[in-house]
Amino acid sequence: MVANHMNLADPPILAVCLGRRRPYFMAKEDLFSSRFSKYFIRGFGAFPVKRGRIDRQAFRQAEGLLNEGNIVVMFPEGRRSQNGQLQNAFPGSAMVAMRCDVPILPIAIAGTEKLKGPFWWLRRRR
Repeated sequence: MVANHMNLADPPILAVCLGRRRPYFMAKEDLFSSRFSKYFIRGFGAFPVKRGRIDRQAFRQAEGLLNEGNIVVMFPEGRRSQNGQLQNAFPGSAMVAMRCDVPILPIAIAGTEKLKGPFWWLRRRR
C-alpha cells in the first residue's frame, strides 16, 4: 500500500481501517531514537528506514514481509505534506513492488491535516 501523509495520525488510522490484517509501516529512523517512541512505533508494526539514501536493509525487510504475504505500507513522498498537497514521490515503493511482483494499492488520506494538537482525538468527531 502507498498513501499520502499529512499527519502523525495517518499510520494508526490506516492500521485501524485494515481490520484484522496487520500492516507493517516503513518509518523514518528518527522515530526510533527514544525508547518510548521506539516501543510505540514498533507496536504499530513499523520498521526503520534511513532517509535521503538507499537503505538496503529496510528494502530487504519490506521484501521479506511482502514475500510472506504481509501488507507493507509506505509513504512514497518521504515526509508529511505541509500544505495538504501531494508531493513528488520517491521510487522506492515501486521498486520493492516490482521486485516482489506484488500490486500497489494506492490509498488517499483526507482530512487528517485538520487534526491539530496532541489531544485531537478527544475533540468532537468531524
